[in-house]
Amino acid sequence: MNARKSTMIKTSFALTSVAVCSAFVIFASSCGSSGTENPSTGGTSGGGSTQPPAGGAGGSTGAGPSGNVVTFSSGAATGAMTGWGWIAMGVLDNASDPTCGGTPITKATPCMSGTTWNAPDALCVTGTIPALPASPVQKDYDDNWGIQIGVNANADDTVAIGTSFSTIQVTLSGMPLSGLRVMLHRKGDGEAVSYCAANTGAAMQLTSFNTACWDNSGTAFAAADAPNIDKVGVQVSSTAAAISVANLCLSKITFGP
Repeated sequence: MNARKSTMIKTSFALTSVAVCSAFVIFASSCGSSGTENPSTGGTSGGGSTQPPAGGAGGSTGAGPSGNVVTFSSGAATGAMTGWGWIAMGVLDNASDPTCGGTPITKATPCMSGTTWNAPDALCVTGTIPALPASPVQKDYDDNWGIQIGVNANADDTVAIGTSFSTIQVTLSGMPLSGLRVMLHRKGDGEAVSYCAANTGAAMQLTSFNTACWDNSGTAFAAADAPNIDKVGVQVSSTAAAISVANLCLSKITFGP
């Protein structure tokens, strides 16, 4: 899911575990951090792809999504999405949890064989996001766009949700719970293309998402594209102040009719 001025962020929407700004394979579109535009909107997914979490087979079978609620079991989604969870981050951002079998996940070293999550029923991340400089330029956003947690619609990344939902709501705990963005990626779009919206904590209209959500100057998400959503994420975007991400957990995604 991306929102950079010249490109987009998902620089890495990770599949299974991690994704950094620009490196990986999945949706990493990250949007700017606050009121002003952040040209580098996010990172790629980076992490593992179709591999189960370390220590178990997880809950995903590769079957198509069903229903309107997404929950998690050992790093795998069940319900309306059935893919693996992942994290993504910029090259200057750091995560201490989850790990790749005990090894830190970074932009340079994504987890390709299985992620070790600390909760059986949620995707949780702990890490740090350094402060942006007083007058950030494109490279500052590219290298330090923040941290994302997310999930793919299907384990093999070939199937979107397939249902015409109109709203989305994410259930979160931990810190921070303010200043977050919900990210959507549309099947068929490049990694640099994603749609974002400031998280309200309530059900949000999919049509309120935009490729430049900080000022809505980009392309709005079309209602007809709802069945093509193949990745959903939550992003903590970099700001002028350093941010400590403490066990920020995504435990449920609810789509509405």
